[in-house]
Amino acid sequence: MFSSQDLDNVVKEYISDFISKQNLSYVVKNSIPVVWFGDIEKYKVSDKKILTIAINPSFKEFEESRFSIVDLNENNAVCDLKNTLNSYFEYNPYSKWFENFEKVLNCFGASYYKKKKTKNVAIHIDIYSAIATDPTWRDLSSVEQNNIQRIDLFKKLFDLLDPDVILFSVNQKVFEQIFSKYHYVKSANIVNKKAAFIKKYEYEGKILFNGRNLQGQPFGGLKVSEIKKAIKELLCGDENVDVDVKRPVKSVINFVKSFFVSKPKNKNSVVSEKEQSNKISDNTTELESIKKYVWMLRGYACSDWKVKYFVAVLDILRTNNRPMSVDEVRYQCFINYSKYGIKEDKDSRKIIYECLYQHADCNNNSNAKQQSIIFTRDNSKRYVLNSGIRL
Repeated sequence: MFSSQDLDNVVKEYISDFISKQNLSYVVKNSIPVVWFGDIEKYKVSDKKILTIAINPSFKEFEESRFSIVDLNENNAVCDLKNTLNSYFEYNPYSKWFENFEKVLNCFGASYYKKKKTKNVAIHIDIYSAIATDPTWRDLSSVEQNNIQRIDLFKKLFDLLDPDVILFSVNQKVFEQIFSKYHYVKSANIVNKKAAFIKKYEYEGKILFNGRNLQGQPFGGLKVSEIKKAIKELLCGDENVDVDVKRPVKSVINFVKSFFVSKPKNKNSVVSEKEQSNKISDNTTELESIKKYVWMLRGYACSDWKVKYFVAVLDILRTNNRPMSVDEVRYQCFINYSKYGIKEDKDSRKIIYECLYQHADCNNNSNAKQQSIIFTRDNSKRYVLNSGIRL
């Protein structure tokens, strides 16, 4: 996770950019660079790092008193700016606009507001600039937009924040410009008169949900019930699966136990190791349990076609219960191909490798607390079940 110094350095760049452009005629007077909205310190310690993203701050942010107008030329400007940005949602936020994102955030057990006491506190950042403009971005000329945009700063901040989940609601042109590397997974089945949509994309373990922007409102035209149903469908393909991620570690372990350990028919019966090792997820209920478990770690393998690889890796590590190299895990997957339904090819090798790293590599990882639940990784890059877990 990012250090305070790394964050301060990025904030300094935003301040410098703002000072160089604050006298432009379309920059809102008596404003400050809105590098982010929300408590970034709470975001930093959240189980799931969730970002909402838009274009640039609205001039309406400064029509009322929402921020302390920091003197950016003072020595303590970085600290003062961070403090005022962190307290945005606790004072007088532009709730009418952010409420649209808030409805989606609540599906993940997340919120902008600390008072809701969710396990995950989200923050909001903007793509083109942290500078509020009047008129709004879409009404600026292309020359004016080019003069003020700093996508490079956005990317630097985005990489620093390293989100697990991204909520985005801007037109397709902007999406393709910023998130072209994200591959489309599927769309939720939404039927309403406003042609609203939510689409799911993935890239390097990150999940992005892109919703229709309706008349300037992110994820507009959707009721709360429609949003919740859509997110459940996109995550696990099952409307009955609770996608709220605010679960304790104990519950995560129970999901894995329920998936791998066969329960005796009565208290006198005993399940053999052979019977347990042969237990694999061809049962729908068990498959959904593993999907839920995968999502709680990071969401990497939620897609149906990836789950079988992750299941195979888990089953092999559980059965052997000893350190194993990547190549050995791959080999075990392939010699049991009929059991796991895995082909021995280049793509399969890559997916198995990614599964191991995504869920086992806890060194210098922002999600180490969650990802170390099941696997540990030693300096030789060998993988073993966490000795503290009894499956």
